[in-house]
Amino acid sequence: MADRDTHAGLVFLSFVVGGIVGGILGILFAPKAGKETRGDIAEAAAEVKKEAEKFAREAKQRVDGFVEESKEVLARLGTKEKEKEKGKA
Repeated sequence: MADRDTHAGLVFLSFVVGGIVGGILGILFAPKAGKETRGDIAEAAAEVKKEAEKFAREAKQRVDGFVEESKEVLARLGTKEKEKEKGKA
């Protein structure tokens, strides 16, 4: 299941990066004044930063959830192992 989540995240990231690159190329090749184009690029860069921060937050939340879930599983396994040892004694 983790592979599916990773794959979905990579596909999403690919679409975001592709959209950003396409947008920047559109801005650069549009017939506008230099000042206007620089403003458009600054806006695009701000949007890229915002999307990257959002993606990083979501990735951190997934990792944190995975860590918590792993801790719970390990705790349960430890408890089962202790019960097995008590049963043998």
